[in-house]
Amino acid sequence: MTAISTPSASQPRRRPFLRFLLFSVGVIIALLILVGVGVSLLRSSRNQPIGVDAYPGAAVVNKSASAQTDSVVYETPATVRQGLDFYAQKFGYADQQNTDGCRITYLTDPGMEQPGKYNGRCVVSNSMLDVTQVLSIKIDYAPDADGKTGKTLISIDRTWGG
Repeated sequence: MTAISTPSASQPRRRPFLRFLLFSVGVIIALLILVGVGVSLLRSSRNQPIGVDAYPGAAVVNKSASAQTDSVVYETPATVRQGLDFYAQKFGYADQQNTDGCRITYLTDPGMEQPGKYNGRCVVSNSMLDVTQVLSIKIDYAPDADGKTGKTLISIDRTWGG
């Protein structure tokens, strides 16, 4: 007589579908945890100001700060174009597809690069996930009282956090 083997109470039945289901749920939970950690790291990296250097040799004219903003105005004998080129080396020039970067604005038609006839602007925004991180640089010519001489003012405004 041949003995037929039957599963006993001490031998668990194999349930491949249940194992697959438990494994899949575990993988999904692990992925959700990884995504949560990634989003948290990304948000914390945006919770600080964008780093920017002062134009070489520029003197501070005005400075202010609060919890998530700061502003500094510098004065320099450099031209608006020199200031714009300095910041464009780091942030690039803006174009039709990319609004971040630096650009020149002519205040007359036709445009002329003479003192008081143009200015420069640089904007960089790394904002995402409800966290603001923006840098704005304005470069303007300011004539002196005599109207014959002047200086360039560089205003750097930063906002971050959220």
